[in-house]
Amino acid sequence: MSYDQAASKIRQRIRYFTTESFVLCILSRLHKEHEMGEAFKRPWVLCLAIDWALELDPIKGAKEATQKDVQPILQSMWELQGKAMGIEKERDIWLPLRAFLLSQLRFQVPQITHSFFLLRLYTIMSQLGFKQSFTEDFKKATGVDLDEFFLFAIWIVNHFSDTKNKNLTLGQILVNFHPALTIETISKILKLVGSSIPGLKALAQPLPLPLRPETYFYEPLLIKKPLILLDMHVSHAHPYIVSIGISEFVLRTLKAVDTQRFQKKFTKSFESYVGTTLEESNFTYITEDDINETYKQHNRQGKVIDFLHQNNGSSVFIDAKGVEPKEKLLVTDSPRMIKDKLRDNLLSGVTQGSRCAQILGDIAYEGLAPYENRYSIVVTHQDFYCGSGSKLVQYLGGELSHKVTEASNGQFPIENIHFFSIADFEGMVAVCSEAGKDIAEFLDFCTEQEKEPATQTFDMRKRIEAFATMHNLENASPIGTQLLLSNVDKLLGTLSEKFTHSRKHWGNELKTIPQFYQAVSQLEQALKS
Repeated sequence: MSYDQAASKIRQRIRYFTTESFVLCILSRLHKEHEMGEAFKRPWVLCLAIDWALELDPIKGAKEATQKDVQPILQSMWELQGKAMGIEKERDIWLPLRAFLLSQLRFQVPQITHSFFLLRLYTIMSQLGFKQSFTEDFKKATGVDLDEFFLFAIWIVNHFSDTKNKNLTLGQILVNFHPALTIETISKILKLVGSSIPGLKALAQPLPLPLRPETYFYEPLLIKKPLILLDMHVSHAHPYIVSIGISEFVLRTLKAVDTQRFQKKFTKSFESYVGTTLEESNFTYITEDDINETYKQHNRQGKVIDFLHQNNGSSVFIDAKGVEPKEKLLVTDSPRMIKDKLRDNLLSGVTQGSRCAQILGDIAYEGLAPYENRYSIVVTHQDFYCGSGSKLVQYLGGELSHKVTEASNGQFPIENIHFFSIADFEGMVAVCSEAGKDIAEFLDFCTEQEKEPATQTFDMRKRIEAFATMHNLENASPIGTQLLLSNVDKLLGTLSEKFTHSRKHWGNELKTIPQFYQAVSQLEQALKS
């Protein structure tokens, strides 16, 4: 039986139940603690079930779903993953295995990672005097002040990062944020990043037929509206969805105003943040401006790299790409699609490094390492989960692997090419600094780990933890920067002021204050309008 046939049978069973009852059953499961840990709850399957329920129209006379009804459907969806991966086919298993593991990995990262993603975005956008431009564009598009949005969003993300917090009542929101924020502002923010179940259903687009296996691994629809607006309270599916969904809303909104202007400014801010990350861990570097000046002195022109770090006989070419992967890149098992989706980001970053290395080699640049001690790092805003040049060669296969070779241009070994998200780059330089090791030593460690099946991984954070453990570091998985933490302190201070103002307004005896109930009613009506 094909994937399309098997999936269609399961989807037909979902149609026998009302959308809202089915979705609420799944949310109940997502909110329930599992004694064996998050992975055993299979949140990626539960979110897929919500997506399908929202997309499909129930049959006439559909009944209310119970947990007993839902369980066999979820089990069938879990068993469907074999067909989605295509493991029955004789081919390289790495690409379908990548899609399968990434759909799970996103839900299993530590809770602090969820909060820091949003905080890091705020920090990056606050650099280089660009914040005013971002603030004006966001206000123009949403009618909401960007700082007020982030304050509210950070509180929401932190609230739901605690797995004990399943819901948030409208009263809780008002006690903490009103009148510091107007009811209109609170309502706007909630509707920008949240929706009722009928509203979510209206957002759901029918999957094209026949059903393709990669759709099994798509990001949840709830990423677009991560908060679920229910009667008198706000709910969510998972902390990962809340943090990424809110962050992507900010990015999506600002790109819609003026894509080129936003990308230009965000890229510059991102580059600055990467430089700050290196500086805070005392890793010296020269910038693209320094390299251009060197070119000028030797009457040369050509590609430059954002940062060149040289130490103890190694040269590390670092290119900062303030980009996020397209969804299809994370779910595809097509080498050609991967090549096409990486051309303008990861492969472009490697190409910039190799062309720069070639010119510096031609002019006998002082301290430039020999071929075997040169490294290429491409840092992205979100993880592309490509790992290294060697792994990318494996993904692309025989017909397309030459694209990596062409990008490296004979300037550094394929195994010396590495790809980092900014979160993992923060962790990597922090453990290297704490251990008193060069960046090149960590990259060599990654290469050695990749040689053994037992230590291969899709998750760079695992490499960081293993390196830290090997060197007996107290903090095996650092995240963030001092700049980020400084911004956190400022935001928390402002948040505390908002809380104090609002709580003082309402006093302690909330149930005796008619105005409070009136405010709750006003917010409820505003959310329905």
